[in-house]
Amino acid sequence: MVLLILAFSASVLGQTNATGTPVNNATLDIVHVGEDAPAGRITGFGPPEPQTHPGDWGGATPGSAFYRVLWFEGDEPFGIVKLKIPPHTIARRLEISYLNGLSGCPGFGSPEGDTFDVYVANQLDAADWAFIGTVVWDSSACTVGDQERDAVLYLRYLPQGNQDDVGLGGGSKGKEIFVRLVSTAGVANQPWAGFNPFGQVAIHSVKLIGKITKKGQ
Repeated sequence: MVLLILAFSASVLGQTNATGTPVNNATLDIVHVGEDAPAGRITGFGPPEPQTHPGDWGGATPGSAFYRVLWFEGDEPFGIVKLKIPPHTIARRLEISYLNGLSGCPGFGSPEGDTFDVYVANQLDAADWAFIGTVVWDSSACTVGDQERDAVLYLRYLPQGNQDDVGLGGGSKGKEIFVRLVSTAGVANQPWAGFNPFGQVAIHSVKLIGKITKKGQ
């Protein structure tokens, strides 16, 4: 599991304090990228895989809508996922399930492999996205084959005081955040040998984890 920790100013996305009895480590929202479920929450991804381009895809069920790639022929190397922070909750981290594939292996021609950067913003057309970390391709794919992996990235504002009681709050009405996943191989224009037709950097799901409170502010 990849563990990346973020510290950024409260002015970037806002922050909230919580009161009441909490429920920690709750799933606040999840988007299944391959299935586009809930519908209308993804932008810029490729078609569903392996439904569109049959292959191993980490052992995903043939014909299923399990993954979508960030970078494919004729498109920009990123995809965006919309997540919702429910009312009276505090979002603390993202969990991203993705395919650690063969793209960076010797002979496949893509030094960056399936590495991707992660950014967040509170609106889709934001001028500035907050960078929260990089999920780095693992060369073990070259010996064991492509595998599904989980990356954990923290959304955490670190003020003076108790770090456990802060995060990105939904307030009383709930809020939206947008997660932008960017293939670094795409930014460098270094596709792998199978880029056409398979594309690069396959994402399964993006999940928002946090705290449910009796009262948020």
